[in-house]
Amino acid sequence: MRTFTWLVTSVVLAAAAPAPAHLAEGTVTLTVAEEVPAPTGTPANAGGTATFELEDDKSLDYDVTVQNLTGPAIFGHIHEGAPGVAGGIVFPLTQTSATTFSGTTAPLTDEQVQKLLTGAFYVNVHTDANQLGEVRGQMDTIAAVEGACDCETLSRKDFRKCVRGEIKKLDVTQKKSAEVRALKRAVKKSSCGLTATPRKKPLACCLPENDVADIVTGALCAPVKKDAQCTALGGTLEQVGCVPNPCAASPSGAFLD
Repeated sequence: MRTFTWLVTSVVLAAAAPAPAHLAEGTVTLTVAEEVPAPTGTPANAGGTATFELEDDKSLDYDVTVQNLTGPAIFGHIHEGAPGVAGGIVFPLTQTSATTFSGTTAPLTDEQVQKLLTGAFYVNVHTDANQLGEVRGQMDTIAAVEGACDCETLSRKDFRKCVRGEIKKLDVTQKKSAEVRALKRAVKKSSCGLTATPRKKPLACCLPENDVADIVTGALCAPVKKDAQCTALGGTLEQVGCVPNPCAASPSGAFLD
């Protein structure tokens, strides 16, 4: 079941179509001091930097650069473990030189996304001299990126006004795109700004995700009478009303495909 809790923030738009977005991002510093067990023979200035972007398909893009190690890096990984604890490997990193790693992981599960956003993972780089790890960085700076229009806090009128304003900023080609048309339908059907579930539409339809210019923050939930109406919207039915919003229960996007 796909339900939706976050959205993404402003990105640079391509000229021809809305730019693809990402769900979360962050930069991690790798140090000797964080490594467990403590490495040996490491220079005082050994360390590194890693940047991460969680894409809309939940794959994780990464670029890792290390410097001043005891020797060339021999491999790197993303592990699961709290600070000060050595944990198991979650994803291997693709090495591109003696000091760099770059690539994209397989899509994360919803559980792994939750762990990523709560700092449960760390990045670890190994050398021949320190095969258990020479520099390490806790991935506790990865955060969801937010859009301009907040579905959860704005009134229905102000939310729709905000979305219209953001769409006006797009160029003519973008405004006519299928993604923007889908966004308009989603916003029109959504419960954003409501304080109570409509009596005639007691069920919640969690609308599927879509990246379009990173306009909306928060889950989009459409009130419906029956499953068929939700199916027609391309959403997933919840057996509760939209207020409070059940679509905010698990990590995903909040746009319409």
